[in-house]
Amino acid sequence: MKTTFLFFLLTLNHFIAFNQYDFVQLNPSTKLDAAMGKLHQIVVNTPSLRTAKDSVFTIVHFGDSHIQGDYFSGEIRRILQEEFGDAGHGIYFPYSLCKSWGPKGLQSASNGEWTYSHILKPDLTNKVGFAGYELSTLTKDASLIFQFTENFKDSPANRLKIWYGMDSSSQDFHLNDKFIVQDDQKFKNDWGVRTYSSKEAIKGFDLSLMAGNTSNTNFSFYGFELLKQAPIGINYHHCGVVGAQFTHLINNADLVLDQLGYLSPDILLFSFGTNEAYGNIDTVKYFNSINNFISKLNQLFPTTAIIITTAPDTRSQGKVPPSQVNVNNQLIKLSKTQDLSVFDLNKAMGGWGSLTNWYKSKLTLDDKLHFNAAGYSLQGKMFSLALLESYNKKYNTAPVDVTQLKSDILKVIVPVLNNTPIPVEVITNPVINKPIVKPKKGKVYVVKNGDTISKIAQKYHVSTEKLLKLNHLTKNSIIRTGQKIKIP
Repeated sequence: MKTTFLFFLLTLNHFIAFNQYDFVQLNPSTKLDAAMGKLHQIVVNTPSLRTAKDSVFTIVHFGDSHIQGDYFSGEIRRILQEEFGDAGHGIYFPYSLCKSWGPKGLQSASNGEWTYSHILKPDLTNKVGFAGYELSTLTKDASLIFQFTENFKDSPANRLKIWYGMDSSSQDFHLNDKFIVQDDQKFKNDWGVRTYSSKEAIKGFDLSLMAGNTSNTNFSFYGFELLKQAPIGINYHHCGVVGAQFTHLINNADLVLDQLGYLSPDILLFSFGTNEAYGNIDTVKYFNSINNFISKLNQLFPTTAIIITTAPDTRSQGKVPPSQVNVNNQLIKLSKTQDLSVFDLNKAMGGWGSLTNWYKSKLTLDDKLHFNAAGYSLQGKMFSLALLESYNKKYNTAPVDVTQLKSDILKVIVPVLNNTPIPVEVITNPVINKPIVKPKKGKVYVVKNGDTISKIAQKYHVSTEKLLKLNHLTKNSIIRTGQKIKIP
């Protein structure tokens, strides 16, 4: 009798949570409806009936640090790809070369002089691509080195795509010898995408500028993709920039819009608002800026669904963001003037003030501005449920089974909303990615068998040029086992 009563209370709590907080809703739009139709075709069509274009459903997710870390977006990617197929992780960018952090499992190093820019601080000479960051160099023999470690979670690939920028006078580039060029497409505004293949699974690659030009010329690197063989399912790009606001993207959208035209996304997902909330915004100007941008997107991409998530409840440095209500109201208001959908992430969390319970439940970092992996995972599950429910409403004769997903959400969110402890067996709290900590000044490395200056430079994320100079070596110097190498 007691067990039955407890089960009744738990079921009642679940019912109240889903109905009171209503966090599984995406307001309908004609373009979201059409996007669900394409997704359905991927599910029901046999491989022989699919074209390459019809086999891949592309999502591009823009946002701030909540997105750059790829925990929120990564959870959405995982859930959707498990259901509809994995057609790719999307674009990668070496944030560590821009004094930021991530992606996990990607080690990056550079030779030559490289500068970087992003949508918060764009370079006047070089435009920023849709990844939100850009690396550029004027050095004739510059290079970039990438290695994937055991923490790199993407599946092995034999092909990759380089997103680059260079004009007719720029130096060309190449990858190391094991890569063969398959395709090279160049577009207006001096950018392009070049596809390479390799006979073996890619564990890393070196990108080097070709010598030959007598003068230094500009080259830009926008990111790379690892490509699936015969991809079917969801290809999910996450494009977050720490500190970004919606207007930062809008003010640097020229190249972004060109590159989106190449991608032909099925869904554009925008997760901004946190950084705006901590300032004082001009409401009319803010709304008009985004509204005009959405209008432009609807004109350029008439079949692309647009979804906006509201800003989550946060408390950076203990401060209540002065514009938090205003910002979210403007984002929600857009759905009344544009053909787009809104996912009210703030409401899904429990509304304004819910951050206190999330913090007590150990779903946030100590800064109360960012969430940990468990907190972002919960948010990703709630958004994914909303999207899958939209799919099920359209295709209710063959719906996606979301029973387990609902259960996973409720096991965490009900205790959070009720301010009760989350059972330890339900949730763990892995620590969010931190910036790579470089060795302190004066560190000495002892050479091991098989080491080279290049390998040591990659290990410590420094340039080969600096390592050689500090140790009074040249490119032709031979290092021996047991030799001590100073690390800058």
